[in-house]
Amino acid sequence: MESKLLKLFRYADILDVLTMLLGTIFGIMSGTGLPLVVLVYGFVLTEFIDFSIALQVMTGNAIRDFCNTSDDTGFIDYLKSTDPVDMLEGEVPRYTYYTLGLAV
Repeated sequence: MESKLLKLFRYADILDVLTMLLGTIFGIMSGTGLPLVVLVYGFVLTEFIDFSIALQVMTGNAIRDFCNTSDDTGFIDYLKSTDPVDMLEGEVPRYTYYTLGLAV
C-alpha cells in the first residue's frame, strides 16, 4: 500500500520535483544566514573587547592580572602590535565584508 504522502506527489512531473528541491535548498540557505551573521557579529565584538583591554593595559588603567595571562588571549596581539589602531582598522572591515557577503 502506498503512503499517503507519496500519493500527494503522484501527479508531479520532473519540473515540479526540481522546483520543490531547489526551494528546499534555498530555504535551508536562507535559514542559515542569520545564525552566521550573529557569529560574525560576535567576532567583531571580541575584537573591540580585546582592543579596549589592550588600551587599558597600555595606559596602566587595567587590572595587573591581565598582564600575567598567556599568549592565547587576543588582546596580547594588540599589545605586540606597533600600532593597535591600524590593527583594529584591519580586522573590523574584514568582518564587515563577511557580514555583507552573508547578507547578499
